[in-house]
Amino acid sequence: MIRAFVDANILFSAAWSEASGINRLWDQPDIQLVTSIYALAEAQQNILLKRPNSLVHLNRLMLNVQISALTTILRRDYGLPENDIPIINTAIAADCSVLLTGDMRHFGHLINDASIGISVMTVSMFFASLINEQQEE
Repeated sequence: MIRAFVDANILFSAAWSEASGINRLWDQPDIQLVTSIYALAEAQQNILLKRPNSLVHLNRLMLNVQISALTTILRRDYGLPENDIPIINTAIAADCSVLLTGDMRHFGHLINDASIGISVMTVSMFFASLINEQQEE
């Protein structure tokens, strides 16, 4: 079972459009989606501001997402802005193997950085890695 932390922008994008390919994350049988109270609150706030009708879909999606209140203290900030540190803290503390985000401006430098103990990926990178794993089997 893969534990995948979903950042606020992933929740927002999935809720924005039910036809979005991101919604396929919820169809994967061997993936446990995890988020934080912090990320969920950010996604809810942005949905309410930009597309309030999508809040119903976000609430439906959240029925299959574990909300973690765990956190850990990082030894360094990994070059992240202060508002993104709770995201990586919770992902690591919740024992996720991957952090899924669309925020390449802030998290992009952590892609392929094995030193942090969690893989940072976009959703498309994650799906590509799943396909590669299936082909190797």
